[in-house]
Amino acid sequence: MSDYLASSVDVIVATSIGSAVGIVFFFWGVTDAVSEDVRAELFQEDRKAQSNVVLAFMIFYCMSIVLIAYHAGRLDYYLLFPLIFFVLLYAVDRMSIWKYVENRTPIRAALMSLVYFSLHLVLVAGDKVRELSDGKYESSYEIEFAEKYKDTERGEFFAANSNYVFLWDNNKRRMHIIPRSGVSSYQIKVVH
Repeated sequence: MSDYLASSVDVIVATSIGSAVGIVFFFWGVTDAVSEDVRAELFQEDRKAQSNVVLAFMIFYCMSIVLIAYHAGRLDYYLLFPLIFFVLLYAVDRMSIWKYVENRTPIRAALMSLVYFSLHLVLVAGDKVRELSDGKYESSYEIEFAEKYKDTERGEFFAANSNYVFLWDNNKRRMHIIPRSGVSSYQIKVVH
């Protein structure tokens, strides 16, 4: 159970760190927007129009992705992560529902965390699928089978839940599923 929690904590920690960084930038932007609104209201002036800095940044970023993909010979989907993240946040921010919401900040922070978590989940799943399809999957864990399963070599540890352990066989390119009770211990592989 502790190994299952440890592997779950790895995913949660990465997502939490990303969400925390995103929330810090979000609140930084909120304070800037609030001070701009207060100034506009105080001096009876229209709020400044958004500059074209965001548009210029997005164009530069897209051109960078194209150049990197051309140079590498393939498109690495990790490069698309920030672009998709900011486009989704921009789209959510422009939704007409916000005029009916009084306290927007906590809802926007929760939505930002949800978007980040979803994108992170897709990237982690994409990595696993790519490793399996390339036949290069190597587990970070060594497992010792219980007495009942010691005679059969089942493959590399892939994942586990509360009831089953999933093992990937690179040679046969198949997933084997055994009951959790079929594994007596897990150990992290030591790389020399």
